[in-house]
Amino acid sequence: MKIERLVTALGAIAVATACASGGSGGEEGGVEARVEVINEVQPPSTVSVYMDEEVGGRTLLGTVAPMATRTLPVRSFRSNANYRLEARTDGGREIVSGRFTLNPGETVTWNLRTNVLGP
Repeated sequence: MKIERLVTALGAIAVATACASGGSGGEEGGVEARVEVINEVQPPSTVSVYMDEEVGGRTLLGTVAPMATRTLPVRSFRSNANYRLEARTDGGREIVSGRFTLNPGETVTWNLRTNVLGP
C-alpha cells in the first residue's frame, strides 16, 4: 500500500513539473514569440509566410488572407539567432525581409506592402 502511494505521489510530481515547464515553445521554457503580418500586397493575394534561420532550416508559420493582418505564433526558435521572413503569394511572387533576431515573448511586425519590419 505504501509503495502504491509513493508511485502515485511521484507520478503527480512528474506531471506538475512537466506542466510548469511549458511544453512547446522556444528554447526558453515554452515561451513563444509572434510575427504579425500585414498583408496589403498588390494585386491582393493570400501569402504563405516562412521563417528562415541563417544557419538552419525553414519553417512555415502560416498563411495570411489578402488585405488582412494576422499574428502567427513562432513556437520553435533559438534566442538571438538571425532570422528572415519570406512571404510567397499565390502567383509565386516572393517577398523577403531583412535579417532580425527573436527573443521569447517578442512580437515582430512585418508590413508586406513596404517590406518593413518593426517591433
